[in-house]
Amino acid sequence: MPISAGGNGGTVYPVESGHRGPSGIYVRDWLAAMAMQAIVTARIKEEPAKVATMAYRLADAMLEKRELEVQAGMQKRWNEMDIG
Repeated sequence: MPISAGGNGGTVYPVESGHRGPSGIYVRDWLAAMAMQAIVTARIKEEPAKVATMAYRLADAMLEKRELEVQAGMQKRWNEMDIG
């Protein structure tokens, strides 16, 4: 799942939570902001602190899923290497 940090025209950046896009926004924070916007748009009636908690949990889950996908892809390529 390619992720564009900072709305910079679709450029894809690594999704480590500590990575900053060109706009200086951490990818995790950007994902959480997008999740918060979706939660508010869906008109979910919750306290702001709960909305922020839900948004960061979603951002963390997305980053963890992506990390697992990358690891699986690296393992697959490693297994396909012809060593010998």
